[in-house]
Amino acid sequence: MVERFRSLRDTTQGLQASVEARRDDAKGQRDVVVARRAALEVVRSELDATRVEVTREEAGRQAVLDGVRARVGEFEGRIASLQADSDSVTGLLQGAQAGRAPAATASAAGSGALRRPLPGAALSSMFGPRVHPIFGTVRMHNGVDFRGDTGTPILAAGAGTVVYAGARGGYGNTVVIDHGSSLATLYAHQSAIYVSVGTTVAAGQVIGAVGSTGFSTGPHLHFEVRLGGTPVNPLGYL
Repeated sequence: MVERFRSLRDTTQGLQASVEARRDDAKGQRDVVVARRAALEVVRSELDATRVEVTREEAGRQAVLDGVRARVGEFEGRIASLQADSDSVTGLLQGAQAGRAPAATASAAGSGALRRPLPGAALSSMFGPRVHPIFGTVRMHNGVDFRGDTGTPILAAGAGTVVYAGARGGYGNTVVIDHGSSLATLYAHQSAIYVSVGTTVAAGQVIGAVGSTGFSTGPHLHFEVRLGGTPVNPLGYL
């Protein structure tokens, strides 16, 4: 009986140990499940936040796109206006220079026939096709741009007669000087004009001040050289 009791006790203790071990294992597994559930909730929350942010960004991009599309007509109108302004200057000069002998074509290296209208100023934009800084479209840039602060004196690039002085659409406040033969220069975006039509100017004479009038992103001088009314690269003459 004693031996049987001992055997049953040992068996009972073994079963209790096994039950405890399984209980501990079950608790561990339950803790793992709880931890994984918590991690899943965190991931789900992050995904929800990301989804909300993506939706917000998409709405923002769509709003910008809608705004751009709404202004396409305005941009196209302004681009057409700039071309019309340039064409009107061509017509003005061709009328004023009719019957004159053509001026000599300058070399790409510069002929020195004209002086810089803003001595010492750096160039910020060159002659030729470029992406327009306001409209974002590729169009012909008919001159060069000189950096300059508002109010900086603008000098006549050569002696001649003022054939235009005043507002000129996208050019803003503009002066056009006829230098004889078929050569002319144009000075745009001025904050002030100091000459009038018919004024005879000397090379280096102050004709106006740098500004940001017309279609302009900031103070600078837009300078053109025209040969027979057609824009040519100013660097060939400076």
